[in-house]
Amino acid sequence: MNKVDEFNYVLQIIPIQQGLFSIEIPENSIFNTENEGNSVSNKLTFTYDLIRPYVVSIQRKNPTDEITKSNTLVFTVYFSEAVETVFSTDFESVSNATFTVVKENNSTYSISVNNLESYFGAVSLNLKSTNTIQDKAGNLILNSVINVHQN
Repeated sequence: MNKVDEFNYVLQIIPIQQGLFSIEIPENSIFNTENEGNSVSNKLTFTYDLIRPYVVSIQRKNPTDEITKSNTLVFTVYFSEAVETVFSTDFESVSNATFTVVKENNSTYSISVNNLESYFGAVSLNLKSTNTIQDKAGNLILNSVINVHQN
């Protein structure tokens, strides 16, 4: 801890492992020139996380038949950790497809690929290279190239 002036100090914190940590300065830990101790500080909580999330797998959920004339296909996307800001605009597939995103849990999402009534052929669900998906610490997802096809 370095003293800046009578009222301000700088404290450098170096986490030793990933995860949640907090810091709180106990009462009477620091004294001014009149030998008056500090009050207890407020508790600051941080998440130390340098690991970026990634797509573990994308699996076709419904319909399960590989060949289908369904207008909608549902895929399950499994991420390596809890993610947030998962939006329909983060995915791509055949032209004119639209997407619906449903959160199953913090690391699993169901993605419906809609508007397939005029499409015949293989359908893949891809994560766009530029997307908004990140973990709770704000680490953006690794650019994962995973294609799952409907033949």
